[in-house]
Amino acid sequence: MENQIVLNSKSIDLECELETNHEVLKYLVSLLEKQGFVDSRYTTVVIEREDNYPTGLEFPKICIALPHGDPKFVKEASIAIARCKNRVDFKSMENPEDSISVDIVVLLAVKEPERHLQVLSNLVNLFMIEENCEQLLTTNSVNTVCNLFESNLYKGN
Repeated sequence: MENQIVLNSKSIDLECELETNHEVLKYLVSLLEKQGFVDSRYTTVVIEREDNYPTGLEFPKICIALPHGDPKFVKEASIAIARCKNRVDFKSMENPEDSISVDIVVLLAVKEPERHLQVLSNLVNLFMIEENCEQLLTTNSVNTVCNLFESNLYKGN
């Protein structure tokens, strides 16, 4: 298993004002690329994957997207997060013909497939808890977001 998945203040934007899913994806990849976590080609593979296998999910209190790309372009496991000031449309994971206006985009850059599935499962559980969603939608503290994600990422590992 790889070590910790890096999530830090440089990878979180709680005031993202971009308008399209491609803009948000490019932006989040750029945050990880600047820190040396992903190869520059990660942008292309994330966008292609999102177009072919949508990741928009609706929960009772929040709508999210969980995009990711080919692990061969990941140098170090990491996550970037954008809370969208104006919701951004992503196609639904459950019904790709439908669009979902998402509040938060969580870009995953994970190197090991088995770790990837566990992280996805833990993130889904995070978003099922109403208090977590309230906190993610209202906090202005990047540290609060980091702590919330970190306390949920490794459950069951």
